[in-house]
Amino acid sequence: MERGPAITSKEKKIIYTSEDIRFTRNKAKTTLYAVLLDWPNGDITIKSLCSDSLNIKEIKKISLIGSSEKLHWSLDKDGLTIQKPIVKPAYNFAYPFKIEFKNTMPGI
Repeated sequence: MERGPAITSKEKKIIYTSEDIRFTRNKAKTTLYAVLLDWPNGDITIKSLCSDSLNIKEIKKISLIGSSEKLHWSLDKDGLTIQKPIVKPAYNFAYPFKIEFKNTMPGI
């Protein structure tokens, strides 16, 4: 069987956008981190966090790690929308948003 040329990791280039989001949470289940893999061009809408799965009263605060800027956000059937921060953080890789809940997170 004949094989094609080997592809090295240098030849593969994966482009991530701000719609590529990874999630993690703390052990106490009171904080969810939504990590954007690129800086957004506009407001951020996390479609998997919508009013069908969350109650707006459950969210205490949303912040961008490394920023002191107060973020404005809203929740509806289309998702959790976070207004893009005015100032981009000094780092140039993933952008972690911290979503704090008043109690433990709902089953998400």
